Amino acid sequence: MTTALPISRPSSRPSDRATVSLPLQAEVESPYPFFSSQAEVESSHVPVFDIEDLWQATQGPTSIAELAAEQRMSNYQLLQHHMKLSSIMHAVMVFSLRTVKPLSYYFDTKGKNAFFKDLHSYPLLPGSDIDISIISARQQFLCRIVSAAVGTLPTPPAYLNKDDGAVAMETDKEKELLQSDLDAYQTMSDNKVVLEACKWADIMLELGQMLEVDVDTVRRHYCNELYSRGYDYLGQEVLNSVNERCQLGCDLLVLVGKRLSHLMSTAEPKRSVQLLSRLPPTLSTWLKQQSPSDVYFPDVPLLLTAQLLSQVVSLLPETHGQYSLAIQLVESIDIMRD
Repeated sequence: MTTALPISRPSSRPSDRATVSLPLQAEVESPYPFFSSQAEVESSHVPVFDIEDLWQATQGPTSIAELAAEQRMSNYQLLQHHMKLSSIMHAVMVFSLRTVKPLSYYFDTKGKNAFFKDLHSYPLLPGSDIDISIISARQQFLCRIVSAAVGTLPTPPAYLNKDDGAVAMETDKEKELLQSDLDAYQTMSDNKVVLEACKWADIMLELGQMLEVDVDTVRRHYCNELYSRGYDYLGQEVLNSVNERCQLGCDLLVLVGKRLSHLMSTAEPKRSVQLLSRLPPTLSTWLKQQSPSDVYFPDVPLLLTAQLLSQVVSLLPETHGQYSLAIQLVESIDIMRD
């Protein structure tokens, strides 16, 4: 497949050469340039290539510029349709996903029939009335890729030893140790693996827009995955872009509970019993019910968990059913830090 370059109208003077005008670069660089509407370029004039007399008698294959000019104009919507499929297949291969059938799961009959046609043709393409089951399958796939991308992140550093200091940061030495670990944690944001994982998550968010998926749901899933793996600073950046803040607050509230449950279960038994006895009975029962087994990295400093909890309180309205629980957790963290 050869795509013609947009070429300006040649000058009427024989001595002038045809000039090639490149499309303007998009304001936001896209991982897949064809996703940008600026990729759709039309030309109504066939360019004329003037050859110097010295090369008139030269024998050889046709130049690539002339071959490009002879190509028929591509159907941009059809080109974009194929780009969606290739992007899905690319993600499947990169993350070695199994049991994924892109044609069967993520495209309707119109979409399947439009594939592998001549790119200058105009077959019937899917409209906006896509079946809800296909939309749901697409959303699950995007979340699966986001989870796989975040799963490539390196394990955050071990901030504190699992002793009594993991619950109560009482000494200056422990605070200095925590600060040094947090500095190392922030430095990891520049790691190539971290940047690659974030790039793939951004690609899935952009692909979600093209696939008519609720991108905010995928973004919220991305935020939860980052916090679950201990990347609170990256999660904070994604949190600020989520629209459904109330639902995100509920998700993160559960994560806070699992972190605190893990924190008390790894403390000395005497210290753990002492903490539970100082908490309200309903909160103690709720914390015992929270299993941190599905949290990838629960060993997060109490300071970061306290910061996350303050974000949760700001996300939930005061009239929400979980708001009082969030306030009780704030008081419990204050008790743990005494």
